[in-house]
Amino acid sequence: MRKDCRSLLERIYVGDFLPSELIVPQNPEYAQTVEESEKEINAIIEMLGSEGRARMDKVIALMGDAQYMDLYATFAFGLRTGIQLIYELFASEEVLPSDKRSYRQRPGFASTKRGGL
Repeated sequence: MRKDCRSLLERIYVGDFLPSELIVPQNPEYAQTVEESEKEINAIIEMLGSEGRARMDKVIALMGDAQYMDLYATFAFGLRTGIQLIYELFASEEVLPSDKRSYRQRPGFASTKRGGL
């Protein structure tokens, strides 16, 4: 595989940077656990009638949606934390917050409840 020589900024801009496709859990039990859970789900589906299969498909889709939301929230939090860390590393001491309020209470903090990055 050829290494991409473009900057990260350019890859993000053109839509070629997809962290979700690059991250693979390094735990040696991951692949086995995924395979085993898929086998168990398929075994349950085989035991169900057509109505039960339709409901199980819906449950699996809902679980996927919930997992997506959880992973997105984790990604967004990590990104915000990284940006805050970079800001603090490069900011002068005069602009860094020195009060004891949490970041969420400080003016200018981007709340996670806004639904975006």
